[in-house]
Amino acid sequence: MHVIKLMWRRRDSQVGVLMLSVICLAVMIGPIVIPQDPYEVRLEERLKPLSLTHPLGTDQVGRDFLARVLLGGRLSLLGAIGAVACSAFLGTAIGLVCGTMRGSVDLVLMRIIDVLLAFPSLLMALFVVAILGTGLTKAVIAVGIARLTIFARTVRAVALGVRESVFVEAAMACGASPIQIMFRHILPNTLPQLFSVTSLSIGASLLHIASLGFLGLGTQPPTPEWGLIISRARLYTFQAPQLLIFPGILCAMTVLSFVILGDSLEEIFDPKRRGIHK
Repeated sequence: MHVIKLMWRRRDSQVGVLMLSVICLAVMIGPIVIPQDPYEVRLEERLKPLSLTHPLGTDQVGRDFLARVLLGGRLSLLGAIGAVACSAFLGTAIGLVCGTMRGSVDLVLMRIIDVLLAFPSLLMALFVVAILGTGLTKAVIAVGIARLTIFARTVRAVALGVRESVFVEAAMACGASPIQIMFRHILPNTLPQLFSVTSLSIGASLLHIASLGFLGLGTQPPTPEWGLIISRARLYTFQAPQLLIFPGILCAMTVLSFVILGDSLEEIFDPKRRGIHK
């Protein structure tokens, strides 16, 4: 509750929450409320302009574009959240083990993380997709694997500091096992950093999933997804610019809202940064 109060006092947090709330409500409820079928093809109505029947017009095969953009947003957002859940679980586990066990375990695992960090996360996602194949589920797994390094290094850094604390040394002296130390003492102290990293990672994962969709390696037609929609819409930039503009704006606003929230959380949980902005 204290964190929520601090966030609500910040103007940037209010803007981020408002933007994200509107977008989430639209993509989650919109496809249910809108009567048009996002998959219904009507070639006689292809590339229609904005109207009351079709508020964002129709696409290249006559499907209602608003329905497709909202459904695509739902899939993109859920895919990004799924990717971050995957990377957070794996990265946190690796970071806890490395920060708690140290020794050869830490050395081997962190060298693997360093190798993954040598490649841009999108390039790593492309590599994993090349192995797993195309599809939204496989794209989510690929992005989750590509983004786990940030969680692993963040959790390890916090774990190394907490491990030297007096209360951890006291727990070890009382016979606490490494598993108990991980989950009772170290993990709770990593949660503030994990919250901010998670928010930032959802925005980055959304961009990665959209990028894979744009390249044809993510969601496959006729299923809509923002990256795939933008990829198809670029062929009709001058005939129907709304097909390119609206999903691009929504994608950018969603990423921006997560970045704003992540930056706000980082400043709230980091006393040094909070002091600078007072």
